[in-house]
Amino acid sequence: MSSTVTGRRDDANKKSGLPIIRCLCGTEILIVPSIKHMSVAIENHVAKHKRQLKDTRQAKEVEGELIRDFLSTQMFERIIERA
Repeated sequence: MSSTVTGRRDDANKKSGLPIIRCLCGTEILIVPSIKHMSVAIENHVAKHKRQLKDTRQAKEVEGELIRDFLSTQMFERIIERA
């Protein structure tokens, strides 16, 4: 993704004040009030990452755990910031 597109999206989110988390790949996920729905959104994104990897099954699982932990940590940090 180009920095121009990312920059525009960042500006739009700052102006709207929408709470988001951002994956290492740059994908943005809107934070919603339901932990269940956030979990589903994170798991869907982790699955997408794993499908894109050409690595072994074990490497995909490790990558999935890292992405899951990264996004979950961000989610809880944003929730605390807004409290």
